[in-house]
Amino acid sequence: WRSLPDCLLYALKIILPWAPDDLDRYPRFNAEKAIEAPEMGVAWDYSAFIVHMATAFLVTAVVSASVWKLFLALTCWCVFFHVWSRFMHLRVQTASSFNGHMLDTAAWVLWSLPMGCLAGSAFVWAVRARMVPEMPLYLHIILLVLVIILAGALWVLSYYFIVRPDRRCDARASQSETVEEVMQHQVFSWYNCNPAYVLKQAYLKDQIPESHLVSDSEAILYRRGKESLFIPGDKQHKITERFQDMWEFETHLEWLFEQLGNVTISQSASSRDLGKSQEDQYAPLRTEEA
Repeated sequence: WRSLPDCLLYALKIILPWAPDDLDRYPRFNAEKAIEAPEMGVAWDYSAFIVHMATAFLVTAVVSASVWKLFLALTCWCVFFHVWSRFMHLRVQTASSFNGHMLDTAAWVLWSLPMGCLAGSAFVWAVRARMVPEMPLYLHIILLVLVIILAGALWVLSYYFIVRPDRRCDARASQSETVEEVMQHQVFSWYNCNPAYVLKQAYLKDQIPESHLVSDSEAILYRRGKESLFIPGDKQHKITERFQDMWEFETHLEWLFEQLGNVTISQSASSRDLGKSQEDQYAPLRTEEA
């Protein structure tokens, strides 16, 4: 940090997050927060997923020779955005507190909009193919709205009665749970999310009830993305167990990057060996050898 000139450091202080107050020292905590991964924006990505699919389904109702091209392009974009979002959420971004079973349930319920768009597009083409009896235009519009509503309602009912979101473990956790019950299945609680209480635990542990202690060894403040600090050292290796899954595309992507890295390393080693052999071949003779 201090190796850069002062004029450049003053400019970086304006840009960098968690920049220090002075130019002489960059505290460890500030540096860690500056390079910390951004929070996961799943709440905003959910809306993008829904809008993309609804747009792709609405395009199919258009009468044009290029409809299939538009639908194919939008479908490919949806697939790419899904893969990209998974990579960003699981490999780049850190955990966020703006998620949970309520957000997931709302997103799955809103998927009824793309389903309604798809059903409405099918009804429009049924009218064009004269599969629907002749009737005034306003009746067709009323039937179209009813088809969209029924398709969305069918999706919502199927989600609630087949998927059963109320059976999720985080959905069953109600406000009636005590702090001790939460601590049995979560690494965070009111006691280690409260900085003042964690400080009190560090210096006045004997005055705190044993049931309220977060850790027997030391006081740890809970921070998102630092859950591994609450796992004992002898169990840290279990974090990486079953870290790879053949059904996850990240597994194959990381394998490909690993192979490319091995090829690059081998080529670099071969280049060094070749350069070294050429230097040895044309090295000047020493006086004794001459």
